[in-house]
Order: sequence, then structure tokens, then C-alpha cells
Amino acid sequence: MAALPALYLHEAFLFLGPVLALASAWRAGCETEKERRIIYAGLGIWFLLIAGMEIGYIVDAPDPDNRDNFFLVTLSLGFLVDPAGGFGHGGVNVPALMGVMAAATAWLAGRAPERASVIVAGFAVLCTSLVAASAL
Repeated sequence: MAALPALYLHEAFLFLGPVLALASAWRAGCETEKERRIIYAGLGIWFLLIAGMEIGYIVDAPDPDNRDNFFLVTLSLGFLVDPAGGFGHGGVNVPALMGVMAAATAWLAGRAPERASVIVAGFAVLCTSLVAASAL
């Protein structure tokens, strides 16, 4: 049931779907119980089907200008910050920014395991600051 909302992610799931499908396939391969392997394989197929469906929102877009803007905004990381919107409330996409910061934190912690606790603590401080600033 938790995977059902993925249907409403539209263009974002075009990139996220294959990643989740790979993670599900990897997890299915690691499982020893047949039932769990089936569940993870099913999730992987579900994520690929949704990603395939989302291609339609880009290829056959209701507004072709919007399709071009989607690619430009994605490649320029424009979905993270809208300078005209100010901080929070439309200016900084706090959840997306925290996601990028989480990926950077995971990478840094993997590269320097002896400093992982300091890196994660710094991530926590940055996230708390972002959330507090966006609430103003």
C-alpha cells in the first residue's frame, strides 16, 4: 500500500522509479525467504511500470513548452531554488535540498567512516536550520 502514492509523482518518478526498481531487485536477491523475494520483485516491477507510465507525461505532454522547461529545470537543478520566491514558501525546495544533502552526507560518511558521526551531526544541524528558516 505504501507504494501506491508513487502514481502521483509524475515526472519526478521517471528518475526515481528505476533507482527504486534496482534497489528492490537487489533486496530481492538478498532475501532468503521466498515470500519476501516475491514482494521485493513485485515492488521492482511496480516501480518500473510507473516509471514507464510517467514517460508519457514527458513525451506526450499537454503543453510541449512545459516539457522543455522540465528538462532545463532538472538539468540546471532549478527545482532546488527559485530566486524570485525568497527563502521557504516557494523559494527554496527544502525537502529536495535535504535529499541532495542526504546523498552528499551518505557519500562523505562512506568516504570517511572514522568521521561519519561528525558528518551526520553536521547534516542534522543543517536540516534543522533549513526547516526552522522555512517556517519563518
